[in-house]
Amino acid sequence: MPDFEHELDDVSQIRAEVLRARSMTALGELAAFCLGRARGSEDLTVELAGLWRDRMREVLEAPNGVAAFSVLVRYILEASDTPPERMTWMVGLLGPRAEEAFMTGAQMLRAEGKAEGKAEGKAEGKAEGKAELLLRLLRLKFGELPQTAARRVQSATAEELDGWAERVLTASTLGEVLDG
Repeated sequence: MPDFEHELDDVSQIRAEVLRARSMTALGELAAFCLGRARGSEDLTVELAGLWRDRMREVLEAPNGVAAFSVLVRYILEASDTPPERMTWMVGLLGPRAEEAFMTGAQMLRAEGKAEGKAEGKAEGKAEGKAELLLRLLRLKFGELPQTAARRVQSATAEELDGWAERVLTASTLGEVLDG
């Protein structure tokens, strides 16, 4: 009968040496490292190019490694403040497969950016309409709204508006709608 232990780590606190000593794939180690360090990092490439270069090469040489590495690159570019030129520098240290992964990740980001730009114009109009409709529903159900609540609804994201619109049906107070 196998006897397994469960380990739960706060990846933002775990030291790189401890992470590397785990029985994990190179991709698993890199992913955990990036998840723990990318947010708030101004330049993740310094640590990656130093301590993690061998693991990045392992990922790139694995089957589907270029695709996996491109996802890591994309995450780093989205989640950290790492300048793209620093990523280009680091990727250059790893060779042509890494450059291919970098281009793939960058292309995905550009395509998403274009799609978001097109959708943003449409979404802005929809969000304004959603906010006005939600304000009408809230006033019908709860009476005159405090200015802070009205401003909060008017500046909310489309996702927040959708969530509040669903809760307005079952909530008994304005606070239950806006604060969950």
